[in-house]
Amino acid sequence: MKEFNGKLRLYVDSRSEVILRPKDEIEVRRSYREFKVKDLNTRDAYVSVKGRVSGIRVTEQERDGQKVTIYSGYLEDETGRVRLTSFDVPLVEGGRLPVRGRPGL
Repeated sequence: MKEFNGKLRLYVDSRSEVILRPKDEIEVRRSYREFKVKDLNTRDAYVSVKGRVSGIRVTEQERDGQKVTIYSGYLEDETGRVRLTSFDVPLVEGGRLPVRGRPGL
């Protein structure tokens, strides 16, 4: 949603789901496509991938005067592995993890 000429504008694409509810409520949800790790790319905007967490490294950095814990490792499935970074949310070695969102962001 963006403002244009003083009015709100709603953008919807083929992967969006719009649900009209009583009392003029509108709910918009993204439809995520299931992917295997080997098929991830930056062209597909909304993806869902599941895998096992491996190779976790923990580091700490200071950002804007606050300490941040960074968890780095890999998310892997039977097709391959991809780098994974989490800020202040612990990753568990060997744990199963679903990830939804935009690749590369």
